[in-house]
Amino acid sequence: MSAIAWIAVAVLLLAVFFFFKSRKFRGFILLTAFATLLGMLFGPPSYVVHTDYTTTLRNDASGTEYHYAWSINKLAPTNAKFARVGLYNPSTKEFRRFDDELAKRANLTFVSPTGASWLLHIWWWIFPATYLAFFLQRKYGGLSNIGGILYFPRRNRLCQEQLANAREYGTVWAYEKALKFCESYRWPPRKLVEILHKERQAIFQTYRQRIQTLERLYRNAGSTLQQRDASAYQRYGKLYLIANFMHLISRQLEQRETQQAAGLALDIQVLEGWYSYAGPDNELTKYDSLSSLERAKLAECEQRWGALGITAVTLHEATEKYASERTSFAAIRQQLTKVESAQGFVSEQISQFLAFVEQLLQGTLTEQQQSGVRQLAHSYFIQRLFQEVSDRSQDHVFHRSFSKQLRHTLATIMSAYFPEESKGTQGLALFSDAPLANLEQQQLQFHLLPVGRLTTGAPTIEATVFYQVNKQQIWRAGLRQPQLPNNFKASTDAFGHIAATAMLRDTFSTRQNQPAPSRQSVSEQTKQDIIDELNETMKELAQGAGEDLALELINQIIAGNGSNAVLQFEAAVDSEMSTLVFESLEHAAGLLEAGLSLFGGDD
Repeated sequence: MSAIAWIAVAVLLLAVFFFFKSRKFRGFILLTAFATLLGMLFGPPSYVVHTDYTTTLRNDASGTEYHYAWSINKLAPTNAKFARVGLYNPSTKEFRRFDDELAKRANLTFVSPTGASWLLHIWWWIFPATYLAFFLQRKYGGLSNIGGILYFPRRNRLCQEQLANAREYGTVWAYEKALKFCESYRWPPRKLVEILHKERQAIFQTYRQRIQTLERLYRNAGSTLQQRDASAYQRYGKLYLIANFMHLISRQLEQRETQQAAGLALDIQVLEGWYSYAGPDNELTKYDSLSSLERAKLAECEQRWGALGITAVTLHEATEKYASERTSFAAIRQQLTKVESAQGFVSEQISQFLAFVEQLLQGTLTEQQQSGVRQLAHSYFIQRLFQEVSDRSQDHVFHRSFSKQLRHTLATIMSAYFPEESKGTQGLALFSDAPLANLEQQQLQFHLLPVGRLTTGAPTIEATVFYQVNKQQIWRAGLRQPQLPNNFKASTDAFGHIAATAMLRDTFSTRQNQPAPSRQSVSEQTKQDIIDELNETMKELAQGAGEDLALELINQIIAGNGSNAVLQFEAAVDSEMSTLVFESLEHAAGLLEAGLSLFGGDD
C-alpha cells in the first residue's frame, strides 16, 4: 500500500475511535452528514444535458440516442473543473462517463445549469450554515422562539387561564405556579406577568399584616397579663415568646416573597455538647457529655453541702450508706421498669432517702441548716439516680435525632399560620424545609439543657434558643419539653425528634387542632356577630375609642385562641366587609400599643 493509503486508513481509524469516544465529535459527524443530505436534496441538478448534441453507440443494436451531458457534483463548485463529461440516456436516466481521452476529444463547452444562484453555490455555505443553526438552537432555542412567534394568541390564552386559576384560589402557590408557566416562554407576556407579580405581592401584604397584627396583639396581651398578675410569669412569658416568633415569621415572609421559593432563609443549629446554667452569675455553661454534666452537678451539691458547715457526713457517704443499708440504685432501676407509676415510686424513694439523711444527722443540725439539707439531699439523690438509669448509647445520638427534622417542624408550624395555602387537594404549604439564600444571615441556635431522665434512660430536655440577624442577637427564649410518661418508649434514633417536635409545637403553635378554615367556612351566626362587633368598633373609632375589639382580642389571646380569632375576623372581612373594616382591626392593635393605660384595669 502507498503512503497515502496508509494515511487514509489511519485517519479512518481515528475517526471511528473518536466517533465512539467523543460526544462532540459524534455530533460533528452527524451534523456533517445532515448538511450533506441537505446539499444533495436542494443543490444544483445532477446533469446538464446538451439536447442539440446526440449520438448512438456502435454496439447498441436498438439505436438509442444518447445526449452529450455534464455530470454535476452537488457539493463542489459548479464549473467545468469539477464536472464530468459523458453520455446521458434520457429514457433510463443513465449516465456513461467519458475517460480523460474521450473527454478531450469531445471538447464539449460547459454550460452552467439554470436555477437560483444560491442553490448553485450551496457547496460553500451549507456546512457552516448547518453548524451555526445547530449552535444557535442549543444556545437560544431558536425553533421554540419561532413557535412562540407563530403562537402568540395561544400563549396569551393559556396565560390568561393561569391568571384566572390563580385568582380563583387566591394563594401564593397558585400565583407562583402561574408565574412559572408564563415566564417559561422565551418572550413572556409582560403585562400578565406584571399583574401576577402585583397580585402575589398583595397576598404577601395581607399575610404580613396578619403576622404583624398577631405580633403586636401577643406582645400587648403579655403586657396586659403581666399588669394583671405579675406572678403569672409562665403565661405572659409564653405570650412574649410567641410575639418574638411572629417577628421571625415576618422576616421569613420577606425572604419568601423576594426569593419566590418555599424554603426557609434560616440557619438552624443545634450546638454540640450539653448546657446548664451554673456559677454565681447563672451563666450558660457547656459540658462535653451528659455524664460530665451529671458529675458537675453532684460536685456542686457536695460543695454547697460543705458550705452549710455539715461535717458529720458528706453527701456521697450518706448516699453510699443508704445504698448499702437500705436500697441500692441498681435495685431502684430494676423496679422502675416494673412499677405502674414511676413518678410515685421515685417520690417514695426520695422521701425514704431524706428520712435516712435526717436520721444520720439527727441532733447535729440547726433550724437554718435543715431546709438546705433536704434540698441538697433531694438534688443529689436525683442526679445519682440519673447516673444509674442513663443509657450512654442514647446520649451520643440524641443531638442527631433532635436535629433530624427540626427544620421541617419549624416550616410546618410557620405554615400553619397561613392555612388557606394548603387547603384542598392542590394546595401547598407556604414554607418548606428547603434552604434558601440567607441574605440577612438569620440564625437560630439551640442549646440543649438536660433536666431529667426517663426510665428508659433517655434524657428529657429544655432548650435555650438564640435568634440572630446579621450576627446581632434579636431575642432569646427558653423552651420546655411537654411532660412525657416516665415509661415512654421510642427508638433511640426517634426519641430526639419526638422531643424536638413536641417542644416546638407546644411553644410556638397557637393553632388548635381543627380543619384549616376556609374563607367561606365561618358560620352565619359567628359571621354576623363579628360583623356587628366590627361595625360597632368602627363607630367607636370614629368617636376616638376602640377598646372593645382590642380587649376582646387580648382576652382571646390569653385564652389561647389568638390566631383562630384573627383568622375568623379575616374570614368575615374578606367575605362581607370593605378594607376599611380590616383597618379597624389594625387600628385596634395600634391602640393597644399606645393606650394600655386607658383600659389596663378592665377585667
